[in-house]
Order: sequence, then structure tokens, then C-alpha cells
Amino acid sequence: GKVSVDTPNCISCGACLALCSDVFKFDDANKSIIQKQPENADELMCSKQAEAACPVAIIHVEEIKAVNNPDYKGLSDDKKVA
Repeated sequence: GKVSVDTPNCISCGACLALCSDVFKFDDANKSIIQKQPENADELMCSKQAEAACPVAIIHVEEIKAVNNPDYKGLSDDKKVA
């Protein structure tokens, strides 16, 4: 899925970094930004955990389903997101 952050409304709590530092990082103003989009099941899962943990709900993880997106690479069967 695609992850986005409403950076101007970030309160710099650091929850997303604590949960998912591969995807999120702080910019020079200590606001959360996307370091890179999730590339595997683990990164997608921690992005969702960060979305749930964010106290100001500015993290958005967009679910992409293989059925309606022919470009979706999919998750291998051994790395399904619970």
C-alpha cells in the first residue's frame, strides 16, 4: 500500500519512528515524513501499526488490492500480513 503523512500537522511524538523507522523519518523540523514506501510485508505491517498509533491520525496507509491493480507486486505466501 501507499503510505502518506500529513506532515504539517505532525506533533513530533516519534511513535511512527519507534514502530517503523524504515518507512518514516523526521525532517529538519522534527516532523514525520516518508523515508521510503513499504517494500515488503514487514514494512507494510509496521506502517499500519504506526497509522494506528499516531495520536493525531496523520498517517494514512492506502490498501492496494491485487484484483484491481495489475501493477501490484503482491506479498509472497510466506509473508502474509496478519
